[in-house]
Amino acid sequence: MERRRSEDQTPPTSTTRPRAAADALTAAWPAVERDTDLAQALRTNSDALTRHTEDALYRPDAHLVLYRLVRLAVDARISGMALCDYFSAVDDQAAITVLQSPGGPGRAAFDVFLLKNIDPVVAIAQLEAIMTGCSYEEASERPRSGQLLSSPEDGPPFVVSLSDTLFDALVTVVDDDLVRFAEPWSKTGELRQSRISVEVAADVLKGLVGLAQRAQACGQRLYCWWAL
Repeated sequence: MERRRSEDQTPPTSTTRPRAAADALTAAWPAVERDTDLAQALRTNSDALTRHTEDALYRPDAHLVLYRLVRLAVDARISGMALCDYFSAVDDQAAITVLQSPGGPGRAAFDVFLLKNIDPVVAIAQLEAIMTGCSYEEASERPRSGQLLSSPEDGPPFVVSLSDTLFDALVTVVDDDLVRFAEPWSKTGELRQSRISVEVAADVLKGLVGLAQRAQACGQRLYCWWAL
């Protein structure tokens, strides 16, 4: 009887070890996924942990790592949740080589700012219009604005250029300009549809400004890897 009871008991480590591993994964998970290698490694390890120890992650209650995975799955399936990874490259030919690397510019060692739903054609032209004091139509017709550089037959994803006018505007932005530009941008149809607040729009703009300033220091231009 004693042997039967010991066999029925659950070893203490059967749940504590998997949950400790899950704790480590969630602690390492950034609020904003800008390092694509880290994000992919976290997802891969979380998937593997869930496949092999899923029961332990539900006892005594569902672990946060499970919610992380569910959120990623939902994001991947939401209609219109396009990945828009903005990056810098020395020229158009160098930018197009990003399509040879599965996973986008972050995995191809480009300087990249990862975004969703900030498309390089309409949303970015709206931002350019606000920053340069022109109409959306004028901004969208400028050279290199939302220009498709890769072959339409090869995508998605696509590689799209950003205008030099926007580039020049971004590199001159200071912190005091962020909310001034972000507020009208957040009220445009594209950003309102995605429920992007002024605060989030300011953070997005700050990321684009940083990318542009680093690109200027290296003599590079701005592009978008657009996965519809």
